[in-house]
Amino acid sequence: MDWLAADIQSDPWITLRFKKYMANPKRVPWKNKVQLERQYKFTFYTHMLVGGVLAYPFAVAVGRRMRTYQGGVPVVPYQRYVHDFPNVEPARAGRFAFRMGCLTTCLFAGFVFAKYTVHD
Repeated sequence: MDWLAADIQSDPWITLRFKKYMANPKRVPWKNKVQLERQYKFTFYTHMLVGGVLAYPFAVAVGRRMRTYQGGVPVVPYQRYVHDFPNVEPARAGRFAFRMGCLTTCLFAGFVFAKYTVHD
């Protein structure tokens, strides 16, 4: 019973699933599953971050491509009614398109890299 007392002392104080940490036969498998899931998520997100950083040069190229339309015309904001003071700076839509293209490409490439390098 000493190992159970030591194991209970290592439990988190605040948790959403506090009944799962009560002393019962399913306690140890639950705790092991939670620990394995946290390790897997940490590894997956670390690999996703590395993949996103590795894909950044490609993402910059995609972002630059998204700053212009197909014919080479710069991206402009869509005409819609904005009830408060609209930002009419000419380069704002191009910067937004670059950021979104770069960020989307980094996230997608990082996810694909993590999916292929982390064992399921």
